[in-house]
Amino acid sequence: MGSDGDLKLQEWLESRRYHYTDFSLPLLASIVMESSLKVVVIIPAREVANTIAGIILETIEPLKSAGIVSSIIAIDNKSIDNTGAVAAAHGAFVVQRAEIASELGPSQGKGDAMWRALQVTDGDIVAFLDGDTADPSPAHLLGILGPLIMDENIQMVRGCFDRPFKQPNGEHRPHEGGRVNELVARPLLNIHFPQLAGFRQPLAGEFAARRSLLVKLHFPVGYGVEIGTLIDTWRMVGLEGLAEVDLGTRQNNHKPLRALGVLAFAVISALERRLGRGNECQGKIWLPWEGAYKDVPSLERLPVTEYLRRSNRMTLPLDVMHDWPHPAFINIEAVQNLRDIGGYPASCGGSVRRKLVYRSGSLDGMTEEGRLQIQRLGIKKIFDLRSFLEVDRSKRKDGQYECWVASSDGPERIVVPVFRDEDFAPEALAVRFKDYASTGTEARSSLETNDID
Repeated sequence: MGSDGDLKLQEWLESRRYHYTDFSLPLLASIVMESSLKVVVIIPAREVANTIAGIILETIEPLKSAGIVSSIIAIDNKSIDNTGAVAAAHGAFVVQRAEIASELGPSQGKGDAMWRALQVTDGDIVAFLDGDTADPSPAHLLGILGPLIMDENIQMVRGCFDRPFKQPNGEHRPHEGGRVNELVARPLLNIHFPQLAGFRQPLAGEFAARRSLLVKLHFPVGYGVEIGTLIDTWRMVGLEGLAEVDLGTRQNNHKPLRALGVLAFAVISALERRLGRGNECQGKIWLPWEGAYKDVPSLERLPVTEYLRRSNRMTLPLDVMHDWPHPAFINIEAVQNLRDIGGYPASCGGSVRRKLVYRSGSLDGMTEEGRLQIQRLGIKKIFDLRSFLEVDRSKRKDGQYECWVASSDGPERIVVPVFRDEDFAPEALAVRFKDYASTGTEARSSLETNDID
């Protein structure tokens, strides 16, 4: 890098490097309140049930209580260790990755999760936190949000840490963590993108940016997401639009060396594509100890704005998302899709108080325990909107209805059919399902969208 480049980097180091202690919680809270900024925190989460509660309670909750953070979204990937339930129990709105942009198939990695999560937020500032941090601290979030809240010229803030390496005996070796960062990302940036050489940890998972920027970026679906978005942001807004904050110390789980090789491959692939050599990255790495290739997701998602334009979709507003019940669905034995429809703002067609009106699927299989659970919700009346023909089909042989267990203190059942019997006759149903099948994916997508109340 020539003298001009050296000078620019030095100016950046002096003006765009921060420490988390530079930012006061009360000051940031007052600015957010005065400016009506919406700040959303997204946690890509997979099999992190043992750490995600601490991240929500220790890292995020102090800022949420202060009014800085508007909403917490945990984007899960069918974790079998109860990650989603733990996150929901601690105040996060939990979304399964496959539920967003479902026509693209299963999520292919961390970057894909982050890209999908952007589609269910409309915050002004979006912060990403890793879900496997073992020593959570509000400093981790305070630092990456501070420059964005304080300076409207800054577009993206990357975090950096002291990364000790935890040895099997429990001892920590300072500065020995972040091996892919030190051995792969930093040398490559110095060679090919020397203007970004000042970043201590270009692969840090903790970073924040203005959503208006993020929706214009390509997102590598895997572990190349951090370096890819860093380079693309630099190209889009210049070095002066980027900042880095020292967040103190962070401890996370260390991967085996051979696993790190796969991660390094994803990082190098993303960087190579930004050098115009993307065709050389085939998304496969040969593993000699296995005697086979391993697939490494190498796709890049279109910028969210472009994807939504091409698919004729729109984002689901955050002010709707963060007011939904947590979790959105209420578990009642043998009852499908019971949820609170309250909390929607007037901009979406009128406001309903929370815990006032619920909706669900058929109650025909409701058990005695289910009835007691509904009673505990304080539900006094159940309006059955089905056609008389549908209601009649739910009768048992003794003439009683499966879903209405006789009880003096149970909810009152009121039949108010809004559908005609002829619409649910076998012939009409056959025509309807034939039409659904003939229209394929478009019809299924419409049904899924219309089911959101």
